Amino acid sequence: KKESNTDNSNSDNVDQETKLINAFPTAIGMHSFTGTAHHVKEILAFEKTWFPNHKLFYFGFSHAVNVAMCSSEKSRRQGLEAIRAVPSDRLMAESDVHTAQDVPAGTAGAISYIASALDKPLIDVAEMTASNGLAFLNTSIKH
Repeated sequence: KKESNTDNSNSDNVDQETKLINAFPTAIGMHSFTGTAHHVKEILAFEKTWFPNHKLFYFGFSHAVNVAMCSSEKSRRQGLEAIRAVPSDRLMAESDVHTAQDVPAGTAGAISYIASALDKPLIDVAEMTASNGLAFLNTSIKH
């Protein structure tokens, strides 16, 4: 009987794990991420544990939030470190503005911010974040 309880317990654990995994969407965008590099690593460790073969988390950065609103030297430094901690295929540039006419400038500001953090050319970061954004959207709609 003890073995059957263990079997049921294992089965219950598998069922709980399946429920947990199925509760998540196919992709999560961390909107205008203001966490630290440590937070990035913790989120990705969680992802690796529960979704080892899937890119679940993408990290967006914007000029409006990550630069303009994070004005202390400490928050700016932490933002740059966070960008560097994100795998390059998970970085997204966000305009994070309220009007359509502000989108180009907001997006350009985000690309410039990310490029500065990574010490990469603007065009490379623009292409990379555009590709990542499309991958995120493609992943999001597959469910």
